[in-house]
Amino acid sequence: MTAGTGRARIGFLSGCSLKLLAAATMVVDHVGAILFPQYLWLRCIGRLSFPIFAFLLGEGFCHTRDVSSYIGRVFLFALLSEPCFDLAFHSRLFDLYGQNIFFTLGISLLAMEGMRRTRFLWEKAVCIAAACAAAEFLRADYGAEGVLMALAFYLFRENLALAALSAVLLNVVVMGGIQSYGALAILPVTLYSGEKGRGMKYFFYTFYPLHLLALAGIRALMGGM
Repeated sequence: MTAGTGRARIGFLSGCSLKLLAAATMVVDHVGAILFPQYLWLRCIGRLSFPIFAFLLGEGFCHTRDVSSYIGRVFLFALLSEPCFDLAFHSRLFDLYGQNIFFTLGISLLAMEGMRRTRFLWEKAVCIAAACAAAEFLRADYGAEGVLMALAFYLFRENLALAALSAVLLNVVVMGGIQSYGALAILPVTLYSGEKGRGMKYFFYTFYPLHLLALAGIRALMGGM
């Protein structure tokens, strides 16, 4: 697959619309994880978020004019978001137990760039293996499976059937459990129009740490009641 303009799309959801859907389901997921862990259905809804973001990552990589700036921006917000992530999920400003999703996305972008620059299949396989190992070593959110999901959407960007099959296998067979609901994300992905939509780039970057900070604050208030 050559990173280009991609195949013709017949859907009606722009990239911005998909990002809003992913952000909304992410909030539902985090509300369930941080505030109401007893309500499993919130986490089920939230499983749709990451696959959509993983799909959009590959789209963004193929369309960006400056890959280096794109990768740098993702890792910058990974560092900026980490205290908020740790505070929300571990109740402390610094915790090495797990790293936020921007690290997973950044590692995936590095793998995409490595694959784009290499010629032979074995070199591309090394890029994939190194990215998976890095995600596991850093304990990035979704780990190696998250990297594989992003790379599958990137590799099969020209073939929606293979992309859908990969998403189903990763979510249902490899990850399993509650993450199986993530396979449903292929439904809105198939409705992608190929259009960027309204430019809200930095909104999504800043929304992630801010919503985590807000949820941590709400939990603190609930604990004091």
